[in-house]
Amino acid sequence: MTSRAPSRALPGGLTALGVTVGILVVQRVRTINLNSIEATYKGTAIVGINTNYGGSVTLRNITIVGDSGKKIVPCQKYTGNNTGKEPTKNGSGPDGTYCKYASSDITYK
Repeated sequence: MTSRAPSRALPGGLTALGVTVGILVVQRVRTINLNSIEATYKGTAIVGINTNYGGSVTLRNITIVGDSGKKIVPCQKYTGNNTGKEPTKNGSGPDGTYCKYASSDITYK
């Protein structure tokens, strides 16, 4: 069985393939695995994760096209809340816990 990750429009017009941040009253642990994905530049992040709710993202073989300045963040970390407000950013990049990938997993073309 194949499941599709939910998409969410992010600032800059990029639709994320998987977003584990959410504006929900009840937060749950979410795990996303993205493999062999190509994203075309115009946006800010491939995926976002609420670190304080224990979710994680694994990225493998990700290609970002048209972003020679490397402006798209592969994994944006947030501090989620249950108030309905947008979560606050609290870092980005691989850490082995929430954002699981190596620099060799991301290719910019």
